[in-house]
Amino acid sequence: MRVQFKTLRAGPGGVVSPGQVVDLPDEEAQEAIRSGSAVEVAAIASPENAALRIGPPAFKHTGGGWYEFPDGTRIKGKVAAEDIAAARADDEVEAGEDTPEEGEEEASEDLSEDEARRAAGE
Repeated sequence: MRVQFKTLRAGPGGVVSPGQVVDLPDEEAQEAIRSGSAVEVAAIASPENAALRIGPPAFKHTGGGWYEFPDGTRIKGKVAAEDIAAARADDEVEAGEDTPEEGEEEASEDLSEDEARRAAGE
């Protein structure tokens, strides 16, 4: 059975990262689903279960309290990075798109005024 893991899993068989889809024996897959650490891929594919889909992280920790977004923007402080990620997610939902269309410009690497104020803790 194909499942997508929601949590990190490590063991003698290797490491499975959150969001990774793997084939498991039915009994092992059912146990992972019951424990809440995975969801069945067939359940994820249905449109009404869009919330179960796990995407790439909004930002990553680069050390020393700094966090980097996929567009290259760097922010000091986890709370500020979480606030900016949430604001960006809200903007994407309002705009009705997840990524720029082909031919559109990528997001600017400069912070908006609101993001800069949040990052500064104002």
